[in-house]
Amino acid sequence: MGFSADTELNDEVRICRLVEGVSLALELAASWTRMLTCRQTAEELARIFDLLSTNRQNVPDRQQSLRYVFDQTWQQLNEPERKVFKTLSIFQGGFTREAAKEVTGASLPLLSNLQDKSSIRLG
Repeated sequence: MGFSADTELNDEVRICRLVEGVSLALELAASWTRMLTCRQTAEELARIFDLLSTNRQNVPDRQQSLRYVFDQTWQQLNEPERKVFKTLSIFQGGFTREAAKEVTGASLPLLSNLQDKSSIRLG
């Protein structure tokens, strides 16, 4: 397809927002520009998160897909953290500590643990 930063800036910004600036996600999304335009890539990202993966054999498993990263993170959570994390999925675009506590009933230490494990970002 080809890539043109001048004509695809809005779509590039949309991709960055969809992946929240995560370096691995940006790298995986960029690999799709061989086949898709930035607009098409953004549309696919909005539809299916599994697009962010690679079949390259010369990279470690942890860099093969974002799903792998999330799966590994999920395995590191204990049951109370998993329950809170699931409940927090109702939010779109972020949430405050107060809102997270109100919706989940989670203690401050539990929310802090989730933030320390990079599972959530409190605003």
